Amino acid sequence: MRNTALALLLTSVAVFAESHAAYTVTLGYLTEHSDLVVVATAGPEARPGRVAFTVTGVLRGALDGAAIVVARRDGEAAYAVGTRILAFLRRDGDIWRPLSRTFGMRPVPDDGPASRFPGIVRAIAGTLGEGLEVAAPDGLRTLLVAGMADPDAGIAWSAAMDFVRHESLHAALTAEQRTRILDAYRGRPVGKDTKHALAHAVAVTKDPGAAELLISSLRDPRAREIRVAVGAALRRLADPAASRHVVEFLKTARPAQRADGLTVLGFLGTKEAALAARDHLGDAVREVRVTAAHVLGLAARALRARDPEADVAIDGQDRLEQLLKNAAHENEMRAALWALAQLDRPAAYDVLRAAAANDPRETVRRYAARYLRRPRQSLLLR
Repeated sequence: MRNTALALLLTSVAVFAESHAAYTVTLGYLTEHSDLVVVATAGPEARPGRVAFTVTGVLRGALDGAAIVVARRDGEAAYAVGTRILAFLRRDGDIWRPLSRTFGMRPVPDDGPASRFPGIVRAIAGTLGEGLEVAAPDGLRTLLVAGMADPDAGIAWSAAMDFVRHESLHAALTAEQRTRILDAYRGRPVGKDTKHALAHAVAVTKDPGAAELLISSLRDPRAREIRVAVGAALRRLADPAASRHVVEFLKTARPAQRADGLTVLGFLGTKEAALAARDHLGDAVREVRVTAAHVLGLAARALRARDPEADVAIDGQDRLEQLLKNAAHENEMRAALWALAQLDRPAAYDVLRAAAANDPRETVRRYAARYLRRPRQSLLLR
């Protein structure tokens, strides 16, 4: 194609921090939501406030010959001459602007993972139609499944996030593609958000082995970093056997693993979760006791929401009262009181009223009164 000059207007405006939902900064999302995606090379300033760029590749959309004008905030770094930029642009009247300040203009180095971004974007763009339309779903699915297995954590994260976001791609997964996604999760080490994104990708496969794979990752020495992602993914998976698998895991788990497993059960809100939490209220380890109380309360809420007449105590009230009686740490006191409030039964509220009026511990009196006033608030521990 013929090289085309593009001008960037550098204007001085107030600097505001940008925040983005994670899914909006993936390569797929940026490509889909851009009217024009180009690779361009920075030249010298033609005059103060303007930098001339040369477009060397159009990856999506059509450059109609009009100048591309992009406003920049005061204080943003200038582009060195020769810097290659991957630009995700939207039309704004008769000018073009970056889709995102932070992620809409990405430097493209000569090597390393980011050097591959233009090729990935070109491939994604090739599966799209006009606007947000996916014209070739099989092609996009194939690209994203392959991307999830990429050695680079950032590229794999982007692919997993895009795949989960595209619900229309899930049902037509082949058995081989499901296996590749599960293998990608299995082989990805804990430590970056990639493992979190892949957990959700595993969930949307609906593979029969998905629940056991997610739960098995709780044995990782760094499982504390992914337990919330595993719980959320299991809730998305909605496998009726998931709670049973976690309960089996708890039988041989070490103390920290017991807390992690119980945390996961808190996302499922099942009777099995409530029973497991009840049975760990007397655990020898304080963290496990606190987590068990929290999970019992969460399960009580979930069970009651599904059936207002459900008996959500699950024989747990007496054990919560015992936990409260013996509690020497603030988190234990608060968790026990909060869980009693979530049982939402007259006898539990009687315990809270007695604690608010007569308990010798100021912390217990204060939080019992708080949960009586607002029983459905979240439990935030120190």
